[in-house]
Amino acid sequence: MQTTKQKKGLVSLAEALRQLQSEEGHQPKSAPEEKRQWTPPVRKDSFAWESVLFGKMSVRVKCFVGGEENLQPMQGLEFVRVEDGVTNIRAKLPQGIHPDQINLWFVAAPAEGVHVLHFQGDMTVASQQTLPGLNVKVKWEGANPHTRERGKDNCDVVFLREDGIFMQLQVSVTTRRGQFWVALQEIHSGQIVRTTKKKAEELNLDYEEVSGTVATVVPARTEDAYPGFDYLGTFQTMGPKLIDYALQNNASERLSDCVVAERKDTHAFLPMDLANKGWQVGHVAYFNLVIGCGNIINEDGEMVFVHFNQVETQDGVSAAFRREFPVLEPMSAVAFRANGLKATAVRVL
Repeated sequence: MQTTKQKKGLVSLAEALRQLQSEEGHQPKSAPEEKRQWTPPVRKDSFAWESVLFGKMSVRVKCFVGGEENLQPMQGLEFVRVEDGVTNIRAKLPQGIHPDQINLWFVAAPAEGVHVLHFQGDMTVASQQTLPGLNVKVKWEGANPHTRERGKDNCDVVFLREDGIFMQLQVSVTTRRGQFWVALQEIHSGQIVRTTKKKAEELNLDYEEVSGTVATVVPARTEDAYPGFDYLGTFQTMGPKLIDYALQNNASERLSDCVVAERKDTHAFLPMDLANKGWQVGHVAYFNLVIGCGNIINEDGEMVFVHFNQVETQDGVSAAFRREFPVLEPMSAVAFRANGLKATAVRVL
């Protein structure tokens, strides 16, 4: 397999795809309508994600306290948001616990014809409903817990349809100012498409070549169709594995028949008091809950980096300082101040 790195511009990928399909006599396909649902927790130690396109996955939380022989259900998860339509669900663990390890169990119920893949370093194909879990060790420095360890505090579960459209879920255990959180985020939805090197390069997309077949990924929903999109450039480790599996299992589509997802951010009004203080208006391109950062698209089409510590409540107080879990939803309108292309304060409008 081979990956090529292309310089990414702010050209509309949707426009380029429509033009390419028109030249080949094909009608562009709209992205399938996604109707996600977060199942309200029946138990106090679990939650579930459900999609009409892909199926369902449930997550159960347990922790080790004082050694592996003391495995305890995590009763009393406090969910911050259980709303259909948003791209994440998160819950904080009860105060006062001192776990050595936090374990998450997953059970998948894919829709008909949907493959389920688990990524945490290596790729595991789910032959049954039960997936490999996530076991996160907690490091303590006095009274301060830490879980952040690249590739060990989170994992990705991918639901892959026969037409190459997939949903990538990221499940994680994180800490914010001493507070434990578990979260599930729809990190990306794309479509694996077969093409040529020339066309992939014309679209500024990285590509993989598997046994003579060239494939790349295009966005399959509006949230992911932000300027400069390039799935393989972002997910350089798991992306090639996903494409290799998809091509071997006939789960892809021709580029000329792929869906065309187009992002259209709505106009946002910047309050006069903020405008007079030098604030700008923008829209969230993406935001990763695990690393706590992402990008905002400003009015000039530039990407502005944002870290969770810069997210404020409406009264100007850091959300993290209040021991909250700062999250920015894709496409949401925000007001921000910046030093160059780095945000120094962000508020959701």
